[in-house]
Amino acid sequence: MSEVSKEIKIAEKLKFWEEQDQINKELIPRVVKNHEMITDLAAQFDKNLISMSLLQENIDENNEEIDSLHEKLKNESSKRMEQISKLTAKIKEQDIHISEMKSMLMNQEEEIREVKKVQEKVNKSLGATGNNKGNVAVNIGVLIAIILSIIAITL
Repeated sequence: MSEVSKEIKIAEKLKFWEEQDQINKELIPRVVKNHEMITDLAAQFDKNLISMSLLQENIDENNEEIDSLHEKLKNESSKRMEQISKLTAKIKEQDIHISEMKSMLMNQEEEIREVKKVQEKVNKSLGATGNNKGNVAVNIGVLIAIILSIIAITL
C-alpha cells in the first residue's frame, strides 16, 4: 500500500472518529439526562408502590370493618324484626282479650238491666201484696239465680 492510500485511510478514520465524537457530544448529555429521569421515575415508582401497598392495606382494613358493621347491623335488624313480630303478636292477643272483655261487659250490662227489671217487678209485687213472705222468698230465689248465672258467665 502506498502512503497516499494510508493517509486517505487515516484521514477517513480521523473523519469517522470526529463524527463519532460530535455524535457523542450530542448524545451523551441526552443519555445522562434520560438516565437521571429513569432513575427518578424508578424511585418515584418505588414510592408509589409503597403508597399503593399502604392504601391497599387501608382498603382491606376498611372492608373488614364495613363487613363487621354490616354483620352487626344485620343481626340487630333481625333482633328488631323478631321483637316487632313478638310485640305485634302480643298486641293482637291483647286486642282479642279486649274484645272478649267488651263482650263480657255488654253481656253483664244486659244482665244487670234484666236484674233491675226483675227487681222492679219484685218491688211492685211487694208493694201490691204488702209483706207477703212467700213472694219475698220467690223474689230472693230469682235474684240469687240471676246473680249465679252472671257469675257463671263471667267465669
